[in-house]
Amino acid sequence: MNELKPEDVIRALECCICGTSEACLSCAWRMTPYPACRTVVMRHALTLIREKDAEIERLKAENAVYANNVEKVAENYHRQGKADAITEFAERLKSALLAGGIYPVIVKNAIDQIAKEMKGEGATHGE
Repeated sequence: MNELKPEDVIRALECCICGTSEACLSCAWRMTPYPACRTVVMRHALTLIREKDAEIERLKAENAVYANNVEKVAENYHRQGKADAITEFAERLKSALLAGGIYPVIVKNAIDQIAKEMKGEGATHGE
C-alpha cells in the first residue's frame, strides 16, 4: 500500500480480530500472504499510533501557547478595564466637586494623584 489511511488500518485490525477467511476478503492487505499480512497490519497500526501520539503532543504544546496568550490578554484587558474605571470615576468626581465649588484646584490635584496611584502610574501617597 502506498498511502497509510487510518480507516484502512482500523478495518484491517477488525478483520484480524474477526479471524475468519471471509473477513480477510475486505482487508486492504488481502493480497499479502497470511500470516505475514497480520505483521504488516500491526506495523501500520503502530505507525498510525505513533503519528497520532506525536500529533497529540504537538497540539498540547500549541494549546499551552494559546492558553498562555489568552491568559495574558485577559489579564491586560482586566487591568485596562480597571484603569479606565478609575479614570472615569476620578473625572466624574472632579466634575461634581468643581460644580459645587469646593476647593477645586487642591481637590482636583489630590484626585488625580490618587487615581494615578490606584492605576500604578505614580508614586504612592506620602513618598
